[in-house]
Amino acid sequence: MAALVDTRRRTLRRHRWWAFPLPALIFFGTSALWFAAGSVTAGASMLAPAVVFLGWLTWHHRRFDRRLTRMRRRLQS
Repeated sequence: MAALVDTRRRTLRRHRWWAFPLPALIFFGTSALWFAAGSVTAGASMLAPAVVFLGWLTWHHRRFDRRLTRMRRRLQS
């Protein structure tokens, strides 16, 4: 069980370098392009879900990481 938890933690941390910047680039880049094109409504309608989604993604990642850390600590003791 400890090996499974360790594998999940390694996988979670290994993919962190692209899992956050890539959606941010897609969402905020698209929003910036809409703003640059002069469509404030489309830019704002893309920016609002981007902020919500990236906030949720950060919260979910931190929650899962804390859960795995807690599991690992319980397995060690």
